[in-house]
Amino acid sequence: MKDLEKKIIGKWVDIRNVSTNFYKIMDYFKFTAPRFTSLLGKLGTSMEQGIVEFKRTSLLPMFRLLENLKFRAVFLDDMARQVEIIEEMLLVVLIQRLIALGNLKISSQTRIDELINAETIEIKSILHDILARIKENPELKKHSAIKNILVQFTIYQNENETMKKLSSNIKTRSSTSFYENFKVTFEKIFASIRRNYEIILREDAEKILKKNILTAVQLKKTGPVLFNQAKEFSKIATTFDFARTEKYKVREILLPILRTKDNVLGLIAWELKCYREMSRDLDEGVPETNADRISLGFNREIIGILKKYIQKEFQIKEEES
Repeated sequence: MKDLEKKIIGKWVDIRNVSTNFYKIMDYFKFTAPRFTSLLGKLGTSMEQGIVEFKRTSLLPMFRLLENLKFRAVFLDDMARQVEIIEEMLLVVLIQRLIALGNLKISSQTRIDELINAETIEIKSILHDILARIKENPELKKHSAIKNILVQFTIYQNENETMKKLSSNIKTRSSTSFYENFKVTFEKIFASIRRNYEIILREDAEKILKKNILTAVQLKKTGPVLFNQAKEFSKIATTFDFARTEKYKVREILLPILRTKDNVLGLIAWELKCYREMSRDLDEGVPETNADRISLGFNREIIGILKKYIQKEFQIKEEES
């Protein structure tokens, strides 16, 4: 097993040497576009507990595979797949650590325009929300977007009343064009209401985003646990890769990983504990809820960083080819 130990040490030295620079990390792993897309999908489905959920979800199938190894052989494809999964987690942890240490800037803005869309919201629901806001804060009547919504809704009511009065006198053969004209008018009114309502929704979103929880806590406190996670994931990936390459004594090589299960999952629990401790410095919310918000915050930041990198990197490559 001395060869394995040498590979584990050598791999970790290589990773540690690039771990302080985002582009060196990305160059080291050299993921393909489809692999990045798959990774983004996994991160995107971890919406309950964020980055912590992603790590647990990635690790548990590996431990089930190792449990089965006691009773049956593990195929080379299974081992290769585990190497990929652990390497993806390792990449994510290294990026997360850069964020925590301040080496990657936390995005000051989320792409709000992607989040705000009033096209499918019913006009009645918009009016109900606006009236409720005014009831709570009458000063909002002075807000230009709210004033525009109320004016447009008044115009709609007047036009609707006019249509009802005139409709009884419209001949059957003229009814199609008659209603079509009013339909066009209503659509313009509704479009204006929705545009102004999106202004209100965007302002709501900006207020929330200004309170980005990652900017309100000491992220550096997670540095040690993320370092240990990276080191452990590197060791596991190297061990699976070694077993796949050597193709002998597979059980002897892999089963020791199973004995580290409590320790590995304990690193994830330690991370969540760090989030709870960091949350105690916040003025609002309970530590458990805020811990999940921090985890989700990390998840969103990493997704955003990877999307920007993929767009830039693979767009450049396509233009060069």
